[in-house]
Amino acid sequence: MSNDFEIDALSRIQIDSVTCPISTEYHKTAEAQDRDSDNIKHLSKQSNLSIKQVTMPMTHLPIYCEASTSTMRPYLPEECRREVFNALHNISHPVVRATRKLFTGKLFWPSIQVDVDNWAKQCIQCQKFKVQRHTSSSLASFPPTERFEHLHVDIVGPLPTSPQGHRYLVTMIDRTTRWPEAIPTDDTSAESVAKIIYENWITRFGSPKTITTDQGRNFESNLFLKLLQTMGIQKTRTTAYHPQSNGVVERWHRTLKTELKTRLSQHTSTKWIDKLPTEHCR
Repeated sequence: MSNDFEIDALSRIQIDSVTCPISTEYHKTAEAQDRDSDNIKHLSKQSNLSIKQVTMPMTHLPIYCEASTSTMRPYLPEECRREVFNALHNISHPVVRATRKLFTGKLFWPSIQVDVDNWAKQCIQCQKFKVQRHTSSSLASFPPTERFEHLHVDIVGPLPTSPQGHRYLVTMIDRTTRWPEAIPTDDTSAESVAKIIYENWITRFGSPKTITTDQGRNFESNLFLKLLQTMGIQKTRTTAYHPQSNGVVERWHRTLKTELKTRLSQHTSTKWIDKLPTEHCR
């Protein structure tokens, strides 16, 4: 028991109050470092590195180590890297992140993170026996609804200011028929948005049963919620920072913007309102 303790203690050598936490074949490492002296000299000139030559106890061999952190990390020449990787990784075949942490905390060479990541991913034993769970969920389908029963609403902008002073679009699209409406406006206050929805959709197509919006302040205001309550409309909101939750209208935005950019040149970009009646109904 005492001999085991002494061996274990000697494997953690104290060098200038800095711990050198790896036990390796110092003779082999020293010989490899002598053959790789040009690279070591080049690394020593880099300002962000601190390459020091440390004499190891018992062996009395000088080993180059990287000492810019609190841990003394021996420099491993290229000819030794893959051999050491196989020896350490094959003990328990840890995952890529754990393998990277294991090596970067104890050893050093310039491309250690990239090399270790690539070698860990290429390990045949890991690929054979580790379960990789790639859950493939089926696409969700909207339940069938009646026409103009479910309305999706959003805001596009800011756009180039038109001669009329408009910079935004309030977009509305029916879930079932995909009938779109894009109404230009100069501001996106709750009062303006509520008025646009009432005058351009509700008075023409009737009150929908449900309106889906994002969590913008204009859609969460008391005025907007009061309008929906008065008209008997249920409101659903998307998840924050997940526009795909309102994918019906967001996908139409992509088509609408592409068409407007295609038909308008850089010099006529402010005249997008003139093209809007044609584009938003295509």
